[in-house]
Amino acid sequence: MTGEKIRSVEIESENLFLKKDFLGWRIVHPIKNEDGSINWPNLIFGGKRNGLILLVYILLAVLFGFGVWEMMASCRNMIANPHLYFDMLKLIP
Repeated sequence: MTGEKIRSVEIESENLFLKKDFLGWRIVHPIKNEDGSINWPNLIFGGKRNGLILLVYILLAVLFGFGVWEMMASCRNMIANPHLYFDMLKLIP
């Protein structure tokens, strides 16, 4: 489980995995559990927190796409029915 640079530290009955790099120690999410089984959330997302952040980004992208879709629909409606949006009699002097 632990590589040459990854160490397991227990803080408040929770195991944290630390890795030393050139900037110092940082928390990592290893892809294998201590018993050798694969930890799927860490393998796919890099941790549960990163998976939640990815879900928020996907939700924001979907909402942005929906907003653009609604804006384009209103523009198409304005092009198809200009008499509903513009009073042509006021434009003629």
